[in-house]
Amino acid sequence: VNPATASNLLKDSGYDNIILDDKSPCKFNRIERLINKYEPRYVIYDQLRQISMPGVDGDTAQLTAAVKEARRLCKQYPIITISVTQAGDSARDKLILDMGDCYMSNTTFPGDVDILIGWGTNDGFNAQNRRMLNLPKNKITGRHEHFSVLIDPHKSKIWAEE
Repeated sequence: VNPATASNLLKDSGYDNIILDDKSPCKFNRIERLINKYEPRYVIYDQLRQISMPGVDGDTAQLTAAVKEARRLCKQYPIITISVTQAGDSARDKLILDMGDCYMSNTTFPGDVDILIGWGTNDGFNAQNRRMLNLPKNKITGRHEHFSVLIDPHKSKIWAEE
Protein backbone atom coordinates (compact mmCIF):
# COMPACT_ATOMS: atom_id res chain seq x y z
CA VAL A 1 0.00 0.00 0.00
CA ASN A 2 1.41 3.38 -0.89
CA PRO A 3 1.32 6.22 1.67
CA ALA A 4 -1.52 8.13 -0.03
CA THR A 5 -3.75 5.03 -0.04
CA ALA A 6 -2.79 4.23 3.56
CA SER A 7 -3.56 7.82 4.62
CA ASN A 8 -6.99 7.64 3.00
CA LEU A 9 -7.75 4.29 4.67
CA LEU A 10 -6.69 5.71 8.03
CA LYS A 11 -8.83 8.82 7.59
CA ASP A 12 -11.82 6.70 6.58
CA SER A 13 -11.32 4.75 9.83
CA GLY A 14 -11.25 7.91 11.96
CA TYR A 15 -7.48 8.24 12.24
CA ASP A 16 -7.02 11.64 10.65
CA ASN A 17 -4.04 12.49 12.87
CA ILE A 18 -1.52 10.15 11.21
CA ILE A 19 0.78 11.64 8.59
CA LEU A 20 2.77 9.28 6.35
CA ASP A 21 5.67 10.58 4.31
CA ASP A 22 7.76 8.53 1.89
CA LYS A 23 9.83 11.19 0.14
CA SER A 24 13.10 9.77 -1.09
CA PRO A 25 15.75 10.40 -0.19
CA CYS A 26 14.51 11.16 3.31
CA LYS A 27 16.41 13.97 5.05
CA PHE A 28 16.14 15.43 8.52
CA ASN A 29 15.43 18.95 7.29
CA ARG A 30 12.19 17.62 5.74
CA ILE A 31 11.36 15.71 8.93
CA GLU A 32 11.88 18.87 10.96
CA ARG A 33 9.63 20.87 8.60
CA LEU A 34 6.89 18.23 9.06
CA ILE A 35 7.33 18.40 12.84
CA ASN A 36 6.94 22.18 12.73
CA LYS A 37 3.89 21.95 10.45
CA TYR A 38 1.94 19.18 12.22
CA GLU A 39 3.30 19.41 15.81
CA PRO A 40 3.12 15.65 16.40
CA ARG A 41 3.55 13.93 19.74
CA TYR A 42 5.20 10.87 18.16
CA VAL A 43 7.55 10.53 15.22
CA ILE A 44 8.15 7.04 13.88
CA TYR A 45 11.23 6.41 11.78
CA ASP A 46 11.12 3.38 9.51
CA GLN A 47 14.76 2.36 9.07
CA LEU A 48 16.59 5.30 10.67
CA ARG A 49 19.78 4.08 9.01
CA GLN A 50 18.24 4.85 5.59
CA ILE A 51 17.85 8.59 6.23
CA SER A 52 20.21 10.51 3.97
CA MET A 53 23.02 12.22 5.84
CA PRO A 54 24.81 14.37 3.23
CA GLY A 55 28.57 14.49 3.63
CA VAL A 56 28.68 11.37 5.83
CA ASP A 57 30.25 8.23 4.36
CA GLY A 58 29.88 4.62 5.48
CA ASP A 59 27.01 2.70 7.07
CA THR A 60 28.23 3.09 10.65
CA ALA A 61 28.93 6.81 10.30
CA GLN A 62 25.54 7.33 8.58
CA LEU A 63 23.69 5.53 11.37
CA THR A 64 25.62 7.38 14.09
CA ALA A 65 24.84 10.75 12.48
CA ALA A 66 21.17 9.85 12.02
CA VAL A 67 20.82 8.75 15.66
CA LYS A 68 22.39 12.01 16.85
CA GLU A 69 20.07 14.07 14.66
CA ALA A 70 16.99 12.13 15.83
CA ARG A 71 18.01 12.73 19.45
CA ARG A 72 18.54 16.44 18.71
CA LEU A 73 14.95 16.66 17.45
CA CYS A 74 13.75 14.91 20.62
CA LYS A 75 15.48 17.48 22.76
CA GLN A 76 14.34 20.44 20.66
CA TYR A 77 10.68 19.46 20.25
CA PRO A 78 8.16 17.90 22.65
CA ILE A 79 8.13 14.61 20.73
CA ILE A 80 8.75 10.97 21.41
CA THR A 81 10.54 9.18 18.62
CA ILE A 82 10.21 5.55 17.70
CA SER A 83 12.63 3.91 15.31
CA VAL A 84 11.74 0.69 13.54
CA THR A 85 14.64 -1.45 12.37
CA GLN A 86 15.24 -5.07 11.59
CA ALA A 87 16.91 -7.69 13.68
CA GLY A 88 20.32 -9.01 12.76
CA ASP A 89 21.11 -12.57 11.70
CA SER A 90 21.66 -13.56 15.33
CA ALA A 91 17.89 -13.19 15.96
CA ARG A 92 16.90 -15.88 13.45
CA ASP A 93 14.67 -18.55 15.09
CA LYS A 94 15.21 -16.96 18.52
CA LEU A 95 12.46 -16.12 21.00
CA ILE A 96 14.40 -14.19 23.65
CA LEU A 97 16.30 -11.29 22.09
CA ASP A 98 18.92 -8.98 23.53
CA MET A 99 20.56 -5.75 22.38
CA GLY A 100 23.10 -7.68 20.31
CA ASP A 101 20.30 -9.01 18.10
CA CYS A 102 19.53 -5.56 16.67
CA TYR A 103 20.82 -4.98 13.13
CA MET A 104 24.20 -3.21 13.29
CA SER A 105 24.22 -3.68 17.08
CA ASN A 106 27.98 -3.16 17.16
CA THR A 107 27.33 0.52 16.42
CA THR A 108 25.74 3.29 18.45
CA PHE A 109 22.07 2.59 17.82
CA PRO A 110 21.22 0.15 20.66
CA GLY A 111 23.19 2.26 23.12
CA ASP A 112 21.45 5.51 22.19
CA VAL A 113 17.81 4.51 22.44
CA ASP A 114 15.70 4.68 25.60
CA ILE A 115 13.63 1.59 24.87
CA LEU A 116 14.47 -1.28 22.56
CA ILE A 117 11.67 -3.69 21.65
CA GLY A 118 12.37 -6.95 19.88
CA TRP A 119 9.96 -9.43 18.28
CA GLY A 120 11.26 -12.95 18.70
CA THR A 121 9.89 -15.93 16.83
CA ASN A 122 10.67 -19.44 15.69
CA ASP A 123 8.88 -22.07 13.61
CA GLY A 124 6.71 -23.22 16.52
CA PHE A 125 5.60 -19.70 17.40
CA ASN A 126 4.98 -18.83 13.74
CA ALA A 127 2.71 -21.87 13.34
CA GLN A 128 0.69 -20.72 16.38
CA ASN A 129 0.54 -17.02 15.33
CA ARG A 130 2.56 -16.09 18.41
CA ARG A 131 5.56 -13.82 18.98
CA MET A 132 7.78 -13.12 21.97
CA LEU A 133 7.84 -9.43 22.81
CA ASN A 134 11.20 -8.51 24.36
CA LEU A 135 12.44 -5.40 26.18
CA PRO A 136 16.22 -5.86 26.06
CA LYS A 137 16.73 -2.18 26.91
CA ASN A 138 14.41 -0.05 29.00
CA LYS A 139 15.76 3.16 30.50
CA ILE A 140 12.26 4.25 31.50
CA THR A 141 11.46 1.56 34.11
CA GLY A 142 14.61 -0.57 34.09
CA ARG A 143 12.51 -3.70 33.59
CA HIS A 144 13.98 -6.01 30.95
CA GLU A 145 11.22 -8.49 30.31
CA HIS A 146 9.78 -10.74 27.63
CA PHE A 147 6.32 -12.16 27.18
CA SER A 148 4.35 -14.07 24.59
CA VAL A 149 1.68 -12.36 22.49
CA LEU A 150 -0.83 -13.58 19.94
CA ILE A 151 -1.07 -12.01 16.51
CA ASP A 152 -3.55 -11.96 13.67
CA PRO A 153 -1.26 -11.40 10.67
CA HIS A 154 -4.19 -10.77 8.33
CA LYS A 155 -5.65 -7.97 10.43
CA SER A 156 -2.37 -6.67 11.90
CA LYS A 157 -3.73 -7.14 15.42
CA ILE A 158 -1.86 -8.16 18.54
CA TRP A 159 -2.96 -9.04 22.05
CA ALA A 160 -1.36 -10.43 25.17
CA GLU A 161 -1.89 -14.06 26.01
CA GLU A 162 -3.91 -14.72 29.13
